Amino acid sequence: MYILAVNISHHPSTVSIKDGNVEWYIENERISRIKDYIINEPLNTKKFINNHVDHLIITSFGSSLYDPDRIECVKNSVSHSEFHYDLNVHHKYHAANAFYDSGFDECIAIVMDGFGALRDVTNPHREIESSYLCSYPDKIIPLEKHYSICDIYGVGYKGTFYIENDLMSDGISVGYMFSQTCYKFGMNSSTDAGKLMGMAAYGNPSYGDHWFIDGVANNHLFLSELDEANTFQERADFCWKLQQETKNHTINYISNIINKYSPKNIVLSGGYFLNCVNNYAYLKAFPDINFYIDPIAHDGGTALGAAKLLWYNITGDTTIRKINNIYYGPIWQHTL
Repeated sequence: MYILAVNISHHPSTVSIKDGNVEWYIENERISRIKDYIINEPLNTKKFINNHVDHLIITSFGSSLYDPDRIECVKNSVSHSEFHYDLNVHHKYHAANAFYDSGFDECIAIVMDGFGALRDVTNPHREIESSYLCSYPDKIIPLEKHYSICDIYGVGYKGTFYIENDLMSDGISVGYMFSQTCYKFGMNSSTDAGKLMGMAAYGNPSYGDHWFIDGVANNHLFLSELDEANTFQERADFCWKLQQETKNHTINYISNIINKYSPKNIVLSGGYFLNCVNNYAYLKAFPDINFYIDPIAHDGGTALGAAKLLWYNITGDTTIRKINNIYYGPIWQHTL
């Protein structure tokens, strides 16, 4: 059985799975040769898709503006039997990729990013933090979620409240804090977060008000300090605090999950966990927990998670396929 998965949001990617095993994974800018490529034309798949695809699955964080055209571009590029697309499971695919690669037979997956899917089509809140209970073959069960209206200036503020077990707020995510800082500093808001981590090393430790109150970001405090960061040193100092505040918030989030559910194994995914500097802090803070951190934690990895989850869902297979390395190929990409 061949499963082809394509992520059509930022960091677009394509992955092929044959009989449960990853044949290859590639980020589409390697094919287009365009940095920060966004799918807007049929995929050039002839070089690496030599077989009819039994199942085609598409992942995204659910854009009603862009998804329909991008979906058609992909569908017109690939001969396939069954088509799968669900716009409300972005974080679930992040969690699935980390879980199936970890080698754990069960775990809790924690996902943090800029923002993901809408809770539903009538609600403007998008997922920013999620936790899932994961076990074989295909049980990726949500435990709790935090949805944000993603309104940094508070125009559409509706307060903080719960719908069932889901926290709803206007507080921006840790990932969105990095995006907004990149934008303010004249960088690429999607891809330059690593530069902020580098700048933090030149910052002077300082504090003042905390940006998170009861697990929800105070947008006004964050923005007011960001607006005052103009010189290089001021910006480096801000980046130091950005690292500290998001790290401490994440430690508190993980601690709450541990206290509630007592897991032995935790996997981390979503774009924020590309923050390898802060990742070390979680290992030190929770030495009794077995951690696995998704090496492809950005949106490109959702294609891997979706393909694997679909395989286990269709077949009921319980084989654990722990990742051995991240050099998926295809082989020809190294000689382009």
